[in-house]
Amino acid sequence: MKALSYSDGGAFAPDSYLLVLADGSSLLLTSDTDWTLRIEDGSWPRLPDWAQPPESWRFEDADGPLGTPGFDSVVGVSEIKNEVGEVAGLRVDFDGGAVEFKAGDSVTWRVFR
Repeated sequence: MKALSYSDGGAFAPDSYLLVLADGSSLLLTSDTDWTLRIEDGSWPRLPDWAQPPESWRFEDADGPLGTPGFDSVVGVSEIKNEVGEVAGLRVDFDGGAVEFKAGDSVTWRVFR
């Protein structure tokens, strides 16, 4: 998992997350302007077209269990909806637990074991 981090001149902070799959493809999870979760094909290792100006964005390794034993094979995926039925998050289930990604000012994630 990679964090797509943004800087407005200060320190870089995670904004979105890129899931890089074993076949080399990738999936980008980012917050839309209405705090819904936008899920799109990633362009790993290139930045997405909307990451402007490019010098304000970079990929960083994200700490987390993805790819480790128990978190290396997806067994289920489900949407997390907000109070009006829009997709605001994504739960990815593994043999060893789950990871939930939620939209907001930026995308956050939480591990469940």
